[in-house]
Amino acid sequence: MRQPRSDEAIRLSAAGKRGASARGVDWGLIRAIFMRVLGLVWLVKGLYGGALIIGLFGYRFDNLEATAQASAAFSAIGDCIAGVGLWLTVSWGAVTWIAVVLIETAFALSEGAAMSSALVVLGPILAYLLLSLLNSRQAYEQI
Repeated sequence: MRQPRSDEAIRLSAAGKRGASARGVDWGLIRAIFMRVLGLVWLVKGLYGGALIIGLFGYRFDNLEATAQASAAFSAIGDCIAGVGLWLTVSWGAVTWIAVVLIETAFALSEGAAMSSALVVLGPILAYLLLSLLNSRQAYEQI
């Protein structure tokens, strides 16, 4: 049995997985870090949405239109669930995150948001898909 090195926790990966002679970028590690950063952002976004609902930041939730209330409630709950899933770097987290982002974008567009703001949301999704593709290709090449 291989003894773990003392710096493996700091490097976020074990040397035994890819071998000491492996070269190049570890796309799995980069994808995991990207998912963790997105997870933190979406968890904070969800908690902020919940704080808006309970009235910590000024406006009254009951004065909003029904569509705005539904959008705020969905965003607060969905963002927290997606944030936890992304932090855990599990596949359902990424699927939940993409679904929540697309539904929030649809809500925003139906309320009159600019198309450019909707297109900005596609950047992180495309980055995640690219990192997943590179990670899959790298795993296939190691077989």
